[in-house]
Amino acid sequence: MQSSLPMVPQQHSPDPARAGSYAASTVELGDLKRILVRRRFWIFGTVALLTLVALLYGLFTPALYSSAAEILIDPQDLQVVTNDVNPSRISPDGGITQVESQVSVVQSTGVLMRAIAATNLTQDPEFNGQGLLSRLLGSASAEGDRSVQTLDALRRRLAVKRADKVLVLDVIVTAKSADKAALLANAIAQAYLVDQASARAKMAKDASESITARLDEQRKRVQQAENAVEAYKSANNMVMAAGNLVSDQELTEINTQLATAQSRTAALKAQVDQMRRQSGTPDATSEAMRSAVISSLRAQEATLVDQVSQLGTELGPRHPSLIAAQQQLRDTRQLIARELGRIATATETDYERALANQQALEAKVAGMKSKSLDTDQASVRLRELQRDLEALRSVYSNYLQRAQETREQINVDSTNARIISNAMPALKKSWPPLPLLLLGAIFGGLGLGTGLALIAEYSSPTVLSSAQMQSAIDAPVLGVVPAKSDTGRRWWPFGGARAPPSSQKTDAVVG
Repeated sequence: MQSSLPMVPQQHSPDPARAGSYAASTVELGDLKRILVRRRFWIFGTVALLTLVALLYGLFTPALYSSAAEILIDPQDLQVVTNDVNPSRISPDGGITQVESQVSVVQSTGVLMRAIAATNLTQDPEFNGQGLLSRLLGSASAEGDRSVQTLDALRRRLAVKRADKVLVLDVIVTAKSADKAALLANAIAQAYLVDQASARAKMAKDASESITARLDEQRKRVQQAENAVEAYKSANNMVMAAGNLVSDQELTEINTQLATAQSRTAALKAQVDQMRRQSGTPDATSEAMRSAVISSLRAQEATLVDQVSQLGTELGPRHPSLIAAQQQLRDTRQLIARELGRIATATETDYERALANQQALEAKVAGMKSKSLDTDQASVRLRELQRDLEALRSVYSNYLQRAQETREQINVDSTNARIISNAMPALKKSWPPLPLLLLGAIFGGLGLGTGLALIAEYSSPTVLSSAQMQSAIDAPVLGVVPAKSDTGRRWWPFGGARAPPSSQKTDAVVG
C-alpha cells in the first residue's frame, strides 16, 4: 500500500459462506509487473553496473592470444627391424587409449622442461614470476624456484586436447604475444617428439646393456658345458671324430668288411666245391674258362691236333715230323693239366685265406661289440651333456645376435608421431571476449536486478491489488479510492515511488 498512513478497516462480522469463496493471497502476473515497474531502479542500475564492470575489464585487461600445433599419433610403430624393442600392437579400440595416454605425456614435466630450455622461458617475466610487482617488492627467486614457477605458469597456459574419433593432439598455448604463443606451441610439440625418440633410444640402450651384461655369464656357461663334455669323454675313453665316437665308426667299418669277407668266402667256397665235383674235367669250370693261359694252350692244342692229323695222313705213322708233332701235343696237354691244377690249388688257397680273414673279422667284431655295450651306457650321459651344450650355445648365439640388433636400434628413430601442422601466430585475441562479456553482463544484470527488486519488494511489502487487501482483511473490498496524480514528476524515470500511475488503485481501500 503506497500511503504512509496505516489503513484501519472497519469492524464487522464477515459472512462465513461468502468469505470462504475468496482464494488465498498470491502474487498475480499483474502484481509482478507492478513490482518490476516500481523497482525498475534496481534492475536498470544493476544492468548498468555490470555492463560498466565488463567494459572496464575488457578494455583494461591485457589481451591474450592462443596458438595450436597438431601432432598425429600413429598406433602402429615404425618397424625398422624385425625384432624391434617396441613391437607394433593395436588395441581393440583402434589406439584411442594409447593416444589419450599421450595427452599426459605432452603435459609431463620432462617434455615441458625441454620446451622451457629450448625457448629460454625462465628469463621471460610473463612466466617466471618475476614481474613488475615482484621486482618492486624485491622478491627475487632462486634459479630452481624460477624453473618451478615457469613450469607451473606454462602448465596453466597449456591445453592439450583430442577431438572425438581422431588420433590428432592439439597443443594449445596462450600468451600475451601471438608470436610467443606460436613459438611455445611449436617448442612443446617438438620437445614431445624429441622426448619420444629419446625414450625409445633409452629403452633400446637399456635392453642392449642388459643383454650384453648377460653375454659374459652365457659365455661362461657354454665353456663350463664344453669342459664337462670333454672331461666325461676323457674319463670314459670316448674319442670323437666328425661328431661320432671312433669306436662306433670302427665297428661300422669292420661290420662292412666282415660282410664283404663273408661274401668272398662264400663265393670261393662255391668255386672249390665245383672244382671238387668236376675233378675229372676241371677245365669245365668257370675259372678255367676265364683263364687266358688255358685259352692259349687250348688254341695251341687245337692247332697241334690238326697238324698231327694232317701229317699222319700225308707222311705215315713213323715219320719224324709226325712224331715231333705228337710230342708237342702231349706236352701242350700236360701244360693244360698243370695249369688247371694250379688254378684249383690257387682257388683253394684263396678260399682258406678268405675263411681265415672272415673268422678274424668275426672275432674282432665280437670283441668290439662287447666293448660297445659298455660305451653305450656312457653315451647316454654323454648325449645328455651334449644336448645341454647345444642348448646353451643356441641361447648364447641368440643373446649375441640380439645384443647387436638392440645396439643398432639406439641410433634409429622409430617414433610413431609427427607434427602435421605447426602453430601460427593468432590474428585475433582469445581473451577477453568483449562482446560476449557485454552480452553476459546485460543478461546477468537483468536477472540479478530482477532478483534484487523482488527481494526489496518483499522486505517492504505494499498492497498492489484489491485481491491482496481482500485476502489480508478477510472481507470483501467494496471500493478503491484513486491515487492523486502528480503529472509534474511523472517524467522522472525513478519517480515511480512518488507518482504512481492512475491505474494503480493503491491509496485507499475500504472494507
